[in-house]
Amino acid sequence: TSFRDEHIDFFFFFDYTYKPEDFIKYRTLPFDFSIVEFEDFSHTIYQNPIGFVYYLTPDKKQKQLYRPFAEKSKKFRQFQQDNIFGLEYLEKGKGHVIITKSYKDYIILKIAGFNAICILAENYKMPMDLILNLSTYGKIYTLFDPDETGIKRSEQLEKTYRTTPLFLHADVKDPYGHYKQYGLVNLTETVWQLMNTKENIYPMY
Repeated sequence: TSFRDEHIDFFFFFDYTYKPEDFIKYRTLPFDFSIVEFEDFSHTIYQNPIGFVYYLTPDKKQKQLYRPFAEKSKKFRQFQQDNIFGLEYLEKGKGHVIITKSYKDYIILKIAGFNAICILAENYKMPMDLILNLSTYGKIYTLFDPDETGIKRSEQLEKTYRTTPLFLHADVKDPYGHYKQYGLVNLTETVWQLMNTKENIYPMY
């Protein structure tokens, strides 16, 4: 497939409180309609007032559409082969890697200074070679939603790969929600506190 964006307007970024340069750095652009072209036909995807396209690879061949105002089942459209984003942005020396599922959460964790990757789906089956690669950057944490799906997946990864689960309060649910409600400094301090907690505490669902 190929992809074309129309009517790029950074005004809409202000609703998401990120800076335009943050979106550009992590290969994200807004769109109000997109044309996905196949060999024998093209399909137009509309989003009013705005949606986002995440280019998951530098060559822009793998991407995901996120439409925040669409109904739940239609928020995401994926045109990709891999479910992992952020490996090329990992930094040595930080001593940790946080695995999260949402692109929004990934970006805000990076802005806050954390090493992170995004798997885009909690049920993504991470291969052992990925875990071994991540372990070279330090301790591996998961930061999923504190709901039944997120908790069960965190338990599975902890049991299989000895990852360490992190959970934010249910009222904010995820890193981006925490950032919107309490600000970047509070999010940064909260995640560091969770990472330094000796006992893993699973929320109830």
